[in-house]
This record gives sequence, C-alpha cells and structure tokens, in this order.
Amino acid sequence: IFTKRAAPDLIDATALRRLALSSSGIPREFVAIAQTSCLEARKAGRESVDETCVSNAIANRTREYDVLLTPEQRGLLKKVRENKRITNDKDHRALLHNLSALEYRNSGVWYDVHPVVAPLLDRE
Repeated sequence: IFTKRAAPDLIDATALRRLALSSSGIPREFVAIAQTSCLEARKAGRESVDETCVSNAIANRTREYDVLLTPEQRGLLKKVRENKRITNDKDHRALLHNLSALEYRNSGVWYDVHPVVAPLLDRE
C-alpha cells in the first residue's frame, strides 16, 4: 500500500515492516499510522520515514486508545488476549467496533487485541 502511494525510498524496510505489523493487516489502520509517520518525519526534518517516526506514530495511536477505553473494556481485552475468544454480547461487539479487539480468519476464527492497544494492557 505504501509504495503504491509513495516512492519506495521514502521509508526504510524496518520502518515499513513495523508499520505493517502495528496495523494488524487493516488497511485503514495502516494508512492512518503511515500518514502520522510521514507527518512525524516532516516535523523532524527528515527526508524519509524511519523507525523512530513509525514508533512515534504508533505511540500517538496508543494514546488515542488510552483515552477511549474504560477500565472495564481493558479487563475484557485482557481476557480476549488470554483466550483468543469473544462472546457475542454488547460489550465485546463494542471492542470489535472500535478495533481494540480484532477478528482473524485463517484455519478458524479467533480474536486478539490490536497491537497498538497491547501496551496499555501490559502496564496495568
């Protein structure tokens, strides 16, 4: 996605990999974090996006979730991270809706915490 919109030399390979992993494969998240990474590079006077720019963009996204999530939601997310499941109730659907919990489909359906949200759960 990034190299379709920008020259490949505008981001180093390590930064691009970190960007991809932090978005968890969600194009909208990828583009949002990439855009913030580019703004971080510009603020720092850099010619290209490096890992520091991506780290700063991820930290910004994490702070957005820090304000958004209630203590109860954080507790539910810890359980999702532990058992990789959700129940079909209002509270779990809200986590899926705000993308703090994500659904994955490969050999089966399973759930996990968004990579940018995980640091919030680790510090409690």
